[in-house]
Amino acid sequence: MWVRDAPGVTAPILGARTAEQISGLLSTEEHSLPLEIAEALDDVSGGPLHGRIIRVAN
Repeated sequence: MWVRDAPGVTAPILGARTAEQISGLLSTEEHSLPLEIAEALDDVSGGPLHGRIIRVAN
């Protein structure tokens, strides 16, 4: 989710080996990371990614 929402990412690479794994990975479109988690990942990876899509959980 963090990579998927980064600016410039059009297709994150999925490492699935089974149909069950790919099904689980594709269902992440319905989910979002809490803002605090996304900010923490930005922080440890070198700073915030301006333009990141912030998805609000339903």
